[in-house]
Amino acid sequence: IHVFNRLKHILKDDNSKIGILGITYKPNIDDTRESPILKLADIILKNTNYKLALHDPYVLKNNTRFKDYMVNSIEEAAENADILILGVNHREYGNIDFEKISKLMKFKHIYDTRNFLDEKTLEELGFKITLLGRG
Repeated sequence: IHVFNRLKHILKDDNSKIGILGITYKPNIDDTRESPILKLADIILKNTNYKLALHDPYVLKNNTRFKDYMVNSIEEAAENADILILGVNHREYGNIDFEKISKLMKFKHIYDTRNFLDEKTLEELGFKITLLGRG
């Protein structure tokens, strides 16, 4: 609920696109049971008009009830996104080319719920960073 409330505060447009990286309940596995990120996705879909693009290298598209929102790449999740949420700190997300991602996004805003990404590098690329636990 906290992340959802922060998103409503951050996103001014009811038709905003949210890219979410990682939907499993912990890193580097394919298990989505009890995933807090999927609970967030449920809340978003039930309460807003936001568009969702979910990416997870460990989850097959057809193995989730969110298959209609799953995309095949980080780039697809980021394309025209108003915000990109790091939901799970999969090792693959430690090597993202954020210079490339910055050119795809509508607004360069990252919400790192794991405090996993290199904040300094992202700021140098012009990203606004929101960290869970910090404003």
